[in-house]
Amino acid sequence: MNFIFVSPHFPSNFEPFILKLREQGVNVFGIGDEPYSLLSPTLKDSLNEYYYVRDMANYDEMYKAVAYLSFKHGKMDRLESHNEHWLAQDARLRTDFNIFGLKLSDIEIIKFKSKMKDVFMEANLPVAKGRVFVDDADARSLAKQLGYPVLVKPDSGVGASDTYRLNDEEQLNHFLRHRRFIDYIMEEFLNGTIVTFDGLCDQNNQLVYTSHMVYDKTTLEYQSMNQETIFRVHPKIPRKLRTLGNRMVKHFNLRERFFHAEFIYYNKQYYAMEINCRPPGGWCLDAMNYANDIDLFWEYANLVTKNQFLSKPTNQYTVFYVSRNEPFVYRHSIQEVYQRFGVSIRLAKEVPYAFRDIMGSFAFLVKTPTLSEGKKIVKFIVQKK
Repeated sequence: MNFIFVSPHFPSNFEPFILKLREQGVNVFGIGDEPYSLLSPTLKDSLNEYYYVRDMANYDEMYKAVAYLSFKHGKMDRLESHNEHWLAQDARLRTDFNIFGLKLSDIEIIKFKSKMKDVFMEANLPVAKGRVFVDDADARSLAKQLGYPVLVKPDSGVGASDTYRLNDEEQLNHFLRHRRFIDYIMEEFLNGTIVTFDGLCDQNNQLVYTSHMVYDKTTLEYQSMNQETIFRVHPKIPRKLRTLGNRMVKHFNLRERFFHAEFIYYNKQYYAMEINCRPPGGWCLDAMNYANDIDLFWEYANLVTKNQFLSKPTNQYTVFYVSRNEPFVYRHSIQEVYQRFGVSIRLAKEVPYAFRDIMGSFAFLVKTPTLSEGKKIVKFIVQKK
């Protein structure tokens, strides 16, 4: 089996995908814009061949890279980056080279929030009221219909980038004067808790693994308040959320694919926000592995090669992700955190600059058998001088 991994060097914590594929006999080829000499030793040892391109956004370069590897090594069976930024380009390459997976015809409903919302409603999932507005007058009219505050975000975008809570007409007018000339969607603001339904589907759109995360704030609050990022992988998925999440995944017909679906829990109801058809970012996969005593990188390789998921998740632990941010001075050093809670600290690393707006400057993963113990450790980590 031949597998092209796009951007194998970034993020670096996705390198285990390549290592586990190789361990299961897959020929893995990399295409990226990092010079070969700068690749990690592990990555060099795991790739059958690496093709360097100067600009990964240049489709002609990427096309030539896939064509070269296909001519030299035979037809490619898979092409994947597991990266939201390259989602559409990956699909275009799969379409042009007839490779298994998401094609260009699948992209619209997973890149545009308005199109996702149409699918949510077809699946009878609760959603926030709102739509894409066409001009300034339409935006003002829609805001009056929805009532302030309203949430405005790009129809096509990643995370909370360029997303705004507008509390009154003055803030709306300011936004309209300075906004980019792209399509925005405006929705009622639901002041609830962000939760996720995450998982992995096999080649037949059957769920083989599911997980659940709970955030202590909205991503919009993290950006606007420069607060620590705190969320947890929780062992128990609420029944109602599982039902809605299962329904969502079926309607998007995902095959051999990770997903990260976000909901707002508000007034005892889960409202579908968006679905990301890739693994959750940062060290979320690592958190899920620790929470369940499994190896999702290995299991993904099992799906690719055998269409099997063999692990039995334990669902015994809560794993917290907690960040520290550079503007703040913290009372306890990293060494003190380890000295007091070392048995529970599974990771302590600087966050790559590309993720710091949302994921903070320095990250910890904290694994505990109880929610209360995890909260105690998190409080210790974020305590400031």
